Amino acid sequence: MTAEAWGPEQAARYREGRVFSDADRHVLDMLAGARPRTLIELGCGPGVIRERAGSVKRYVCTDGSVHFLRLMPHTSEPDLRACCDCRWIPFRDGSADCVLAMAVLHHLDDAGIDRSLSEVSRVLGPGGLFLLLEDWCLPDDPTPFERAARKVRFGQGPRENHLESDGWIEKMEKSGLDFEDVTWVQRPFHSRDIRLAGWPPSARVVRMGCFRAVRPR
Repeated sequence: MTAEAWGPEQAARYREGRVFSDADRHVLDMLAGARPRTLIELGCGPGVIRERAGSVKRYVCTDGSVHFLRLMPHTSEPDLRACCDCRWIPFRDGSADCVLAMAVLHHLDDAGIDRSLSEVSRVLGPGGLFLLLEDWCLPDDPTPFERAARKVRFGQGPRENHLESDGWIEKMEKSGLDFEDVTWVQRPFHSRDIRLAGWPPSARVVRMGCFRAVRPR
């Protein structure tokens, strides 16, 4: 399993369906508290966080698809955009105060995740913050909707590398990052599958873990 860059039609469809969620709000609250001067986002997609992260002085948007970067609206603050693979982050050692990876690393196999986290540790300065958000890694019983959504999404077998929460923590610590905590937030689950048609919009959410880790000083 390796990450594949999205084409223009895929990127456009994703951007149209991407809505602001509780998970996004939680990330913005954490960034407002941390106030990093330089942030690198891996797999920024349509730039939902970038548009609202006014507290970040230098925001570096990276994605494997140049089409996402082209679709991103310009903001009042200048930013840097780089089309790259998150396993090879093209910035110097210790150049970032914060790295954000939101629902992106599950597109890699185990070796790719290890490589990407090693790069995260490298580009973070001492005491730098890493925010990793991933869904389908619940440590406890899923809700009825999450069970139904999992059957719809993974009924034909896993197509993505969703680790359980302990697996993400183990890999972060293996890369040299100190895990601090995880907060469970919600994000919408979009599907036109008839098996989910009866669920009200308020219930069509899945939990996402927001893992917080730091590079030791």
